[in-house]
Amino acid sequence: MRFLRTLIAEAEQMLFAPAKTCYLCERPLRPPVLPWPSLIDEVLMSFCPTCLRRIPWVVPPFCERCGRPVAGDEALCPICHSGAETLKGRSLAVYDGVIKRLLDDVSVKGVRELADPLGYLIGVVAEELVRDWGSFVIVPVPLHSERLVERGFNQADLLAASAARVLRRPVWGDVLERKKATSPQNRLSVSERRINMAGAFAVTRPDRVANGRFLLIDDVHTTGATLSEAAAALMRAGAAEVRFVTVGVAVALKDMLDLPGSGQEENGEKHRKGSGK
Repeated sequence: MRFLRTLIAEAEQMLFAPAKTCYLCERPLRPPVLPWPSLIDEVLMSFCPTCLRRIPWVVPPFCERCGRPVAGDEALCPICHSGAETLKGRSLAVYDGVIKRLLDDVSVKGVRELADPLGYLIGVVAEELVRDWGSFVIVPVPLHSERLVERGFNQADLLAASAARVLRRPVWGDVLERKKATSPQNRLSVSERRINMAGAFAVTRPDRVANGRFLLIDDVHTTGATLSEAAAALMRAGAAEVRFVTVGVAVALKDMLDLPGSGQEENGEKHRKGSGK
């Protein structure tokens, strides 16, 4: 009887609750068929089909290593081809248009609820990336403590929590710390970003890291300087392998191979200027 009463209460709540609208265009959304929402409902109850089609999804062909979109039959993107990036990973969509707006709204405006559908989607992307792994742990890329106090939350933590529901793996949010408040990177070249990020991360519990596999989660992948340095800290502590998944990936990077000032940002640096992330 208790289950039946709960079912009826949830059905009534669904039937008489205010209609939800698409976050992007504010069109009314269809309610879920069942009174208890599934993981995919978190996406369908956030964005309408029209707006989902507007998202610049990353589809083949993409870099065999980092997952960045490439032209034609190229195996590696310019960053990986130059040898500047060695970390394997994937991203959900190109960091532009709709995705840039959504990530800005999470990080700048503090719209935390957007992390649920975005985290679900990168969890789906990550399933293929880690298919050859057995056991692994999810690690959100940390903010520096000063930036965390200023913002009040780390968007990577929120994304990781949602992705973990898809991947059914634990999240270790305290195994990695950002010990260095780095300078803004939006006008730095690839090599300058590497120098800027050197020594930025440290492992807090090396005994938990040894021989483990770790999936890093963050919002944006630009040159890979932040992600590579975070992975390097885990590898120095004895990790067996590290990969990454992000929501957005920057693609207009040609000038950054030699010259600073491309206008693209590592981890959304434009909306983190002066933040230390």
